[in-house]
Amino acid sequence: MRKKSLEGIFLEKVGIILLFFLIIFGLQIPKQDFANVNLSSEITIINVDEPYEISLLVPRSAVDSYSDSTGITDWYRSTIIDEGDFPLILLTIDDQDYISALLYYGALLGPDNVEPNVFLFRNAPQISFKIIIIFDDNHYLISNAIDAKLNKSRITWDLTDENTAITSTQVGTVSEQLPYGKMVLFLVLSIFTAITIKMLVMLAMLYKKKESYKLAFIVNGITQIVLIALLFIARYSLYSTSGIEYIVTVGGILVILIEMFFYGTYLKENSENRAMAYAFISNLASVSLLFIISIMLPLV
Repeated sequence: MRKKSLEGIFLEKVGIILLFFLIIFGLQIPKQDFANVNLSSEITIINVDEPYEISLLVPRSAVDSYSDSTGITDWYRSTIIDEGDFPLILLTIDDQDYISALLYYGALLGPDNVEPNVFLFRNAPQISFKIIIIFDDNHYLISNAIDAKLNKSRITWDLTDENTAITSTQVGTVSEQLPYGKMVLFLVLSIFTAITIKMLVMLAMLYKKKESYKLAFIVNGITQIVLIALLFIARYSLYSTSGIEYIVTVGGILVILIEMFFYGTYLKENSENRAMAYAFISNLASVSLLFIISIMLPLV
């Protein structure tokens, strides 16, 4: 029986450790409660010059379900009524069975006025909602319902040509701005970076044959596109169940294990150990760069 080299023993231990961490992380999959408030929406109001307060309305059925499951409705109500700084009319408004989200999400839902007529709700509901603005004399305007598509959304409520001097509902045009340019840039930059760095690592590890690069290009193309697609979902999708850090960690470990096995079996130009080392080093480099791109590139 051929004696294993120190390099081979090391790579086997690396594989076992990575598999262990993959199992541990897999058992700790972060689940988001669909009714929780852990998203953000930046809302811009167009063509309103008078002072006003802004809030959100959400479906009664959703918040009733949320309050029943948490049992904190009464606490929130008493707290915001005693300590809240908002128009009390919010407590009584019911527009087509949409009621104040503040009743159930409390201070978590309070917006930051980041610019004139621009408000950031750092904890926006993961459900359909309406925007309401209330003026000093207690007349108010309510938008149509909108379902945000992104987990960091930018929403515009355009009230141009609307009479803002009287109470009105389902007025104006409310829409979400989708950052298609940045989405495409993220995909192109991520795929190009991942494939390029893995080809450079192969070159640095003294692989010379065309067949080796062809095999690596195909395999890397498949694994990196799948990993980047998952990163894209974690980065943008409202319904993603995992954050970027989780996808990078678990996805990266899984890709390393798959490629260590595949290259150790099929990449024959050099030794099996070098092929497995290539899989480990190249993926470590590409996953690190993908994480940096995901963090540094603006979402919207």
